[in-house]
Amino acid sequence: MTHDDSFLREKARAAIKAGTLPARSPDQVWGGPGTGARCAICGDSTTHAEVELEIEFADDGYPGGRSRYVHLRCFSIFELERQNIPGALSPRTRRGAGRKDPLNGGPGRHDGE
Repeated sequence: MTHDDSFLREKARAAIKAGTLPARSPDQVWGGPGTGARCAICGDSTTHAEVELEIEFADDGYPGGRSRYVHLRCFSIFELERQNIPGALSPRTRRGAGRKDPLNGGPGRHDGE
């Protein structure tokens, strides 16, 4: 993947606007070596040498099921861009707010807390 940040920011905003990705944090995130899946943000396939993230949105109602696959860099830019959208929700501010977010201190945390 050789895209610059401005291109990726534009693609992330377009994915949110088109409804391909929700304007909120995923409910779950897993990572590992690329599997060749097409990135939901830039459209390029991941390679085995890259980190690929599988991001899941519960009850999202978006086409293509609950999971999306993205490059690590694309996900970082998506997270920054979605935070700039007025009214973008985090997992704690939408339905099911009692569930813990594993990326922000919930289950799955491995730092001894």
